[in-house]
Amino acid sequence: ELLAGQVYGFGLFSDVLRSDRGLGLRQGGMDAVALAQNLGQYFRIPGGIVYDSCGALVALRMGILLNSIGFLSLYVSVRVATGDEGRRTPLALLCAFAWTYGLGAGCIETSVISKTLADFPGQRGKAAGLLKTFFGIASAVGA
Repeated sequence: ELLAGQVYGFGLFSDVLRSDRGLGLRQGGMDAVALAQNLGQYFRIPGGIVYDSCGALVALRMGILLNSIGFLSLYVSVRVATGDEGRRTPLALLCAFAWTYGLGAGCIETSVISKTLADFPGQRGKAAGLLKTFFGIASAVGA
């Protein structure tokens, strides 16, 4: 949950996306990237399908892979933009990267919540509440 909750840490690196030394996005571009990550996070159907057909571990690995690919792609985009050549990644591609790490976060959370609720049927409320707490404080931990 601490990894999946990093989607709420968008504000931690949004200044780099906005700055002229970074990607130079304007407010509309920032809104589009933030919306893409949120849509990716809330589109949990693929994670649920993988969880149901292959199990929690495979869904968790898929989520970690998608999350890592998305964050790494954004990082590389910023590094290329701040490099000597100063090439900027198109906004649509940045949104695709953000959607990818959001989708990964959704897959992670789907597998963790589903497995935990199955393992603790008598304490479902407490288990879900504890996990959602970790999800919520993840950006503070990541800071």
